[in-house]
Amino acid sequence: MYEVARIFGNAYKTVRPFGIRWEEKTYTITQIGYRHKYREGQNTIYVFSASDGLNYFELLVQSSDVRWILGRVQQPNNWVVPPK
Repeated sequence: MYEVARIFGNAYKTVRPFGIRWEEKTYTITQIGYRHKYREGQNTIYVFSASDGLNYFELLVQSSDVRWILGRVQQPNNWVVPPK
C-alpha cells in the first residue's frame, strides 16, 4: 500500500507531489523531472517523474477521480512495480 502527499499551488493552478509513503517508509520528494499527460478515452492521465535523491518514482494522476497511482519505483539496481 502507498500514499502520495501533494501540494497545490493556487497562483498557477498546479499540483505537485512532495512525499510518498510506501512499504512503511516515507520518501521526501526533492526533485521533479519530466511531466506529461496522455488520454485514455475521456480520462486524462498526468505523469510525474519524481526523486528523493536516491530512488526514482513514476506517479500517475487520473483526472476522472483525482486518484494518485504509484506506477514504478526504481531503487538502486532494482525496478519495482507496486501492486495497484
